[in-house]
Amino acid sequence: MIRSGRRRFLVGLGGLFVALPFLEGLERPSLADTMDRRFFLNFHQWYGVQQKPRFGGMYKDEAEGFWPDTPINPNGSVALTQELLKKATNGEIRATGELADFASSLLMLRGVRLMDLEDLHQPHLVQVMTGSRNQGTPGFPEHDDHSAWPTHETLDSLIARSIDKSTPLVFESLARDSKTSFKNVANSTIPERNLTLQHPSAAYKDLFSQKQLGLEAAALRLRASDAVLSELKSLRADARLSAEDRRRLDAHFDAMNEVEGKLQCMPPDINDPSLKSLRDCDELKANGSLKQRWEAEGIYNGYADLVADSFIQIAALGVSCGSFRAATLVLTANTNFNHSSVFDEGTGDYNVGFPGQYHALSHRAFTTGETDNADFSELEKAAVAHHRIDRWHARKFAKLLGLLRDAGVLDHGLTVWSNENGTGNHWAYDMPYIVAGSAGGKLKTGQLLDLQSAAVDPGDSVDDSSIKNAAMNKQMPCSKVLNTLGAALGLTNDDKSPLSEFGGIQTNLPRITGNLPSLLT
Repeated sequence: MIRSGRRRFLVGLGGLFVALPFLEGLERPSLADTMDRRFFLNFHQWYGVQQKPRFGGMYKDEAEGFWPDTPINPNGSVALTQELLKKATNGEIRATGELADFASSLLMLRGVRLMDLEDLHQPHLVQVMTGSRNQGTPGFPEHDDHSAWPTHETLDSLIARSIDKSTPLVFESLARDSKTSFKNVANSTIPERNLTLQHPSAAYKDLFSQKQLGLEAAALRLRASDAVLSELKSLRADARLSAEDRRRLDAHFDAMNEVEGKLQCMPPDINDPSLKSLRDCDELKANGSLKQRWEAEGIYNGYADLVADSFIQIAALGVSCGSFRAATLVLTANTNFNHSSVFDEGTGDYNVGFPGQYHALSHRAFTTGETDNADFSELEKAAVAHHRIDRWHARKFAKLLGLLRDAGVLDHGLTVWSNENGTGNHWAYDMPYIVAGSAGGKLKTGQLLDLQSAAVDPGDSVDDSSIKNAAMNKQMPCSKVLNTLGAALGLTNDDKSPLSEFGGIQTNLPRITGNLPSLLT
């Protein structure tokens, strides 16, 4: 053991140094090197979820299919338990019931609105993670409802550059041009899209092949803890150390071994049997005549499952190994995705199939084409179909959470299930934000919160205009939710206070900033 100034180290073989923790019986603390495990994953679904509308409208008679089966008042909260989430009606659980195994790590937020309520899919999409109004897409008409561009970076970009000056990734599972993740550009008011990866095996090779040698070298350096084991035993026997000193010393080396294990999180070679699904995706490119053949043969769902699962595997591996800090997964939004067989073959779920496109079903229409000339006569069946699509997405979200939990990182970061609509009729209110993970204990989880400020009055549901006015006035702006998530991950304003100044830009209305302190620890 040697001293350098007031720091203490153990010296191992080859001159390797390992810093010691604070020991009361010795002179000065030496904080153990800790690994920053913070991360942010945005798991994005398209076309809204099947939920019972609180403000009336064309879906007012639908049964609730998304939120947990429990009464909750505006400004109220309910504890999430496995029992609550597994509660079924007529044998069918709510979509969020698929997440029952993660109840204690979940924060479910309803009663949230976007910044503008007059737009369609693309404008909503860029508001979900910016918390601000959109601007026109460069080169498109300014008020084109089907095009939009953010006014500033998305939350994932702010998180990534705040943690380690990196940029986030986007994994697009069959969807194209999703406009979910943007970064600011110096001296420009037009943000740029972040890198989008669409082929799983290519993404895997790009992300992990070049990192393996660096990880091996880092792991070798940390094996210094083994090299100095004999000196550790000698130090533990030092009479000057208290019982607490010995406990801290043991905990320090446990932490060192944990970090070593993380740096030895060696992604397998692309030819490893565990990555067969990624390689299989190479043979199934989603274009042209091959895509049409999949649809004709009824195997398109299987391909969509394969790509989604592959990107989920990559995302979980990436954040657990520290390969990237933030990423977005966009699951299939392709309107030709017939979800008839998204549940396991041979089960009762599998046998309850339905025809039609996902987009059309979200508008409660059965059709093999788009919503033109669609059959709107079976609204209840279409609602059931959309509910089952939500359960498919929930199962994929649960798969991601399971991989993160198995890697020991679920509660070190935040994983958010988001959507660009509240439901298929282009609602920009009652936006579902399902958050998993406590960001290292900084976010209060295990609860469902209704962030709507007051109950719905009869006058709130007279027509579309009154509904939108009521939603604007009574629901929580998403900017405050995004600021809260950033603050939980340790992001700050310029004055070092918890993040509260991200987003909040509205059209012709004052900016709305702030966070939700009651959710932060």
